[in-house]
Amino acid sequence: MEYQALYRQFRPSVFGDMVGQEHIVAALVNQIKTGKLAHAYLFCGTRGTGKTTTARILSRAVNCENLQGADPCNECETCRSIINGSSVDVIEIDAASNTGVDNIRQIREEVAYPPVLAEYKVYIIDEVHMLSEGAFNALLKTLEEPPEHVIFILATTEYHKIPATILSRCQRFDFRRITSKEIQERLKYVCDSSQTEIDDDALSVISYAADGSMRDGLSILDKCISFTNERITSQEVSKILGIVDDNAMFQVAECVAHKDLEKLIEIVENAVSEGRDPILFTSYLIEHFRCLMVASLVKEPNDILQMSDERTKKFSSQASQFTTQRIIDLLKNLNSIYKQQKESPNPKVMLEIGLAELCSDEIVKVEQPVIRQPAPVYRAPEAVQTYVEPEIPIPDQAPPEPEEEVMASVSKRPTGGIVDSWGMVLDELKRTGKMMLAMGVTMAYPMEKGDKLEVVFKTQNSAQMKLIDKPENQKALEDAFYEVTGRNISVKFVEEGRKEVPNAERQGNVMDLAKQFPDIVSVDESEE
Repeated sequence: MEYQALYRQFRPSVFGDMVGQEHIVAALVNQIKTGKLAHAYLFCGTRGTGKTTTARILSRAVNCENLQGADPCNECETCRSIINGSSVDVIEIDAASNTGVDNIRQIREEVAYPPVLAEYKVYIIDEVHMLSEGAFNALLKTLEEPPEHVIFILATTEYHKIPATILSRCQRFDFRRITSKEIQERLKYVCDSSQTEIDDDALSVISYAADGSMRDGLSILDKCISFTNERITSQEVSKILGIVDDNAMFQVAECVAHKDLEKLIEIVENAVSEGRDPILFTSYLIEHFRCLMVASLVKEPNDILQMSDERTKKFSSQASQFTTQRIIDLLKNLNSIYKQQKESPNPKVMLEIGLAELCSDEIVKVEQPVIRQPAPVYRAPEAVQTYVEPEIPIPDQAPPEPEEEVMASVSKRPTGGIVDSWGMVLDELKRTGKMMLAMGVTMAYPMEKGDKLEVVFKTQNSAQMKLIDKPENQKALEDAFYEVTGRNISVKFVEEGRKEVPNAERQGNVMDLAKQFPDIVSVDESEE
């Protein structure tokens, strides 16, 4: 006999064989037992979750001659004809290749005739969202009021593309994604039935790669069985699927925990040389640390991780080597690496750079809000312009002791002049994000004049001075000096060798010009 794929050999034949869709099975079984069948059903869900299989079981159950509770017997003539596809009363239509109005018009003509052998004429329309707008309009009236002997079963993966007028005329059932644990249990049953030896770790990898689809899981298992005649291991499954070995992911996390960059680069090099995609490598690493985060946060992570108990214990054991905050920081870094790889022409290099950062002490640092300490000097409000004479303490009275926080802030500040604090001021600019200003003033030198500071640029750097000579930059530099020294300092950008003329001298020059050239230069007498 010709070999048949596993997903066809082990396709459920009764409602009891359905995996992961108990809520739908319960509703359909009750309808069959009570005889309260709907005239139109809509089965929605992702691929491989059992929509078409359920439709076929339902089509046999409503027509079975020897119904077993709510399950078809699969042995009577009607059931056998439906199974082998020879029944003229159960018609399956692929809407992806029959999208036109003419196909639906043919259905409208056929529904008027009663079934030949069965009790109901059942139309199963797969991928119904592929029908054209005209086809939906042609189906609408028939779907609203079909003959009593007709049942429509529509299946789709994209229900949002179906018109609301069609949705409102159907009983909708949503097929959920099958969990990895349920897929693994079913695959274990299939392996036992087909006498295939396989490790639990390999089953776990296959069920995870299936991504909620039972059909995909069986197809992957079928591929693994054809790959070897010996016991199937997780390493062989990873090699067949072209994914990163699960053990390699644990080794990477171990290297990150111990900051073993040399071993880490070696693992990446081996994975890439075996044909693994660096971007895919990062995505699996993200998923691995996500499992570590769950294992560190949840006492019983089995239900969330949906994997074998042995594999869950491995994650819990490795998660104990990290703090929860460090795992979160690592995940943030890995997501950043993944984005950079997408934009880089060399994803492998970006992965190696990112892993080097993971192994360094400079992991993602969440900056805490800066709380400014009260200054030890008097700072008058801007709105107050009047001079307030400070109080002179009585000689024989000891001055009040400053608060602890003020003393702490004063003790950390430099005791030298303004110029001595120039390097610390540049560091303060960088810390507050004023990188361009900090780079610009490095081309100048400070010159102290009392409580004033001139930032002097040489003549060849005058263009740089023009770029940063703005009020907001002066204010930022003054704030930086205040943070470092605790003093209010007026900052001014000047060019070396250029002397500014005082106001009084400038006014005198103008008066001399006015006397020599009275017809050209005029002066307001009140300004004298």
